[in-house]
Amino acid sequence: MEKVPGFLRFASPNEQRTIAREHTGVYHAVIIGATYQFDESFNVHDPSTFYNALHHCIQEHPFLSVAVGDAHTDKSYYRRVTTTTLKDHIAIVEQSANHDDNTTIGQMLQGHLHGTWPEGISPWKIIVLPLQEACFIAFSFSHAIGDGPTGLAFHRSFQRGCSRTLYAARDTRPDTMQNPVTPFPSPFDTPERLPISWGFLLSPFIAQFLPSMVAEWLGMKASVSPVDSGTWLGAKIPSVEEAASAQSMLVVREVEPRVLVNALQQARKHDAKFTGLFIRCIARALSQTVTDVGVTNFVNQTAINMRRAASIPQDEGGMYVSGTYIRYDQPGAHMAFGGDDWKAARNSTKQLAESAVQLQDQAIGLLRYVSSMRKWMLGKFGQTRDCSYEVSNVGVANSNEHDAGTPRQTKFVFAQPGHVLSAPLAFNVASVGGGALVYTVTWQAGALDLGKGSEEEFVTKVCSLLENDLQNLE
Repeated sequence: MEKVPGFLRFASPNEQRTIAREHTGVYHAVIIGATYQFDESFNVHDPSTFYNALHHCIQEHPFLSVAVGDAHTDKSYYRRVTTTTLKDHIAIVEQSANHDDNTTIGQMLQGHLHGTWPEGISPWKIIVLPLQEACFIAFSFSHAIGDGPTGLAFHRSFQRGCSRTLYAARDTRPDTMQNPVTPFPSPFDTPERLPISWGFLLSPFIAQFLPSMVAEWLGMKASVSPVDSGTWLGAKIPSVEEAASAQSMLVVREVEPRVLVNALQQARKHDAKFTGLFIRCIARALSQTVTDVGVTNFVNQTAINMRRAASIPQDEGGMYVSGTYIRYDQPGAHMAFGGDDWKAARNSTKQLAESAVQLQDQAIGLLRYVSSMRKWMLGKFGQTRDCSYEVSNVGVANSNEHDAGTPRQTKFVFAQPGHVLSAPLAFNVASVGGGALVYTVTWQAGALDLGKGSEEEFVTKVCSLLENDLQNLE
């Protein structure tokens, strides 16, 4: 590939998966947004206001100055973009002020989840949404250049770039900047970093060719996900054409600080962490909302940040994520959250913690044995899904520790398009130190398989039941 100007390296298997998914038209922008308290000198309606901050981000994060080549093939690659025209990466939107901030933010997010990227430039932008007493800055980016924590890293850099000192010098920053020539991170999902044992590799392969009774007796599964005929999976994966034309749905919910603090205290008291508690509460809520008598269990998929296990700095952008599946047999959800629920939350916490430090036999490592990512992905359309719901918790942004002279971040919001090839529901969680926890729920229209039932009412009920559990923990 020496003849390709700026060629950096080929995409890894997991990066290739995100590229193929996006090129197929069934997944678009990941969005991590934050509300900023700017001082009066900031004109948030003028794109040039943010030039210094974006310049600072591009200097710190190599993935902001790359583009993807040959996205239509199984040999996609990254290439360096030599210059960035900053105004091409800024969108300022005005929305009705007749709603509360979360409703206004939700409307904006839903309208941008299907955003696409112009050819030849790096696939990211900021969306500036002025609010009544703050400004929401959404970092929207292709999953091919980063995972959820990449968004938090961007906002840490953006906050520093908005310092009064840099802002005072904004007139010296041109519209077009020369991108830095910095080392480009190597891929994460390599055989050296994510070794796969023969038993882990061969079990799903062999199980496909054995009678189910024999496979079960041998302890083999045809999938790394523990789904069975009683698992609620929503609707089957639609065709490519149906998926590409369906709308991503989104709701924004907020857990107020006092409820969050109590939930964290109760989780610690019961040797659990918040994510383990949260996914248990969702399973309980679903068990009261799903009316199909044939449903006996729910399978959760949780995204895991692998940076610490791989000795990678938390602020490094890129794809350093894996995932694990946790199954919940039908909880006794009509009873108050009790001993069995805390036991399940503890077990989930333990499983998530073990997965986060274990580099061998990570499911994401199996992707390198897929001969054609595009064919493998296209083969999923029309099939059943592999889990009931996904939880992605990007963690806590400790923005209350901001330096003097930088704007304060008061709320974080994380969203992604409704999944086509996996969970029918995705819960996307973000919080800020000392503040509220905000989660969005996203799904593709029709994915919940409710017939003529209202998907919005279904999701609202799930969220209400989930939040009721969080409010009454003891």
